[in-house]
Amino acid sequence: MLKYSEVIKVVYFDPIEIETPDEVFSLTFKAEVLKTSNDSYRIQLYEREYYTVQPAFFPEHATEAAWIESNFPIECETIAEASPERALEVLIERLQNTLKTALEDKK
Repeated sequence: MLKYSEVIKVVYFDPIEIETPDEVFSLTFKAEVLKTSNDSYRIQLYEREYYTVQPAFFPEHATEAAWIESNFPIECETIAEASPERALEVLIERLQNTLKTALEDKK
C-alpha cells in the first residue's frame, strides 16, 4: 500500500530574537502540519536561511532567502498526534524548551 502525507496547515512563526554575550541573531521557523495515511498528524519544521550570491551578469551581490528543513534539535519525527492542534502544541512546547535550554547553556 502506498503511504503518503498531506499538508493540511502551514504555520509561520514570528522571528525569535536570540541574544548571547557574543552576538544577537534571529531564528525564523515555518511548520507544516501533515496528515499521514494512517490518520495521525505530524510536523515538518523549516528554518529560514539567507544566502548571499554573486549573480553572473550583475556586479552587485544579491541576498536570497530559502526555507530549508530544520536541523534544530526538536525531534519532529517523533510527533504523531491525533489532531493537528495537538501536534502544533507539542512542537511549540519542544521549541520553547529547546530555546530555553540553549540560552541557559550560553550564559
